[in-house]
Amino acid sequence: MIKQLMANVWVNIKFYRRNRLLIVVRIFLLVIMGLVLVPAIIFGSITKMFDVTKMAFNQMSGFTVLIIAAFGIMAVSHHLNNRNIKMVITKPCPIETWLLSQFVSAIMVCAVLFAAIFIMVAAMFIIWKMPFQWGVVYLTFYNFFTTIILLSYVIFLTVILSPVMAVLITLVFKPETFYYLLILIMSGLKNAESAFSVVMLSILKTAFYVLYMFLPVFNPFSEEIAGIRESFIVSSADLKYLLYTLIYTIVISSFFYFLSCIIIKRKRYI
Repeated sequence: MIKQLMANVWVNIKFYRRNRLLIVVRIFLLVIMGLVLVPAIIFGSITKMFDVTKMAFNQMSGFTVLIIAAFGIMAVSHHLNNRNIKMVITKPCPIETWLLSQFVSAIMVCAVLFAAIFIMVAAMFIIWKMPFQWGVVYLTFYNFFTTIILLSYVIFLTVILSPVMAVLITLVFKPETFYYLLILIMSGLKNAESAFSVVMLSILKTAFYVLYMFLPVFNPFSEEIAGIRESFIVSSADLKYLLYTLIYTIVISSFFYFLSCIIIKRKRYI
């Protein structure tokens, strides 16, 4: 299994390179670094330099999240839509091994990109002689874990839907969206006058509540670590949120992995 897994991972890495997205990523990261250096050189104060460093970290991290999600969607949809998966399965290679390779290869690229971001941000602290804040390490791991959550979800959606629909659902159907809709509906129920309005709003409330509870959260504990994002200062009490995020990442990504395997096995192209 290990040999087959590594062979599939190597093929996926070559697939990424053929699409030249990694080249675009490197260029974009360098462009961001160049853009954020200009105001820091102009203003020159430690406060401005820290704000610029924080902005660079957040922008590069956000861009990496989008790229890794795109890798997962492209690799899976390319094999499934073109029915190339038949060639993989008849090697033979189990579905579980093939799909695991999609996760592993994307996670490997994700780790490399976040390591590169950390090195660049750490270099900014050293070059500008700012006190290094361990919140950078904390947020690097946190962003890495949350990216894996998003990756597992978009791969699952790509297995059952088209890539375009997978992207749209990911962008629109988020727990935050249904949370605000629930607030509006609960407010509407208080002011509803007719029985029909009460029934319809109650049905919508139940449906939205179910979606809110079952949709994956891409940024768990985002409110708890908001202060770390602002100051890059982390305390020992904040480590529990990183541990909880790791556990949630393992559970939710494993769930979507096994569910995706079951769905692929039930489709006719195998």
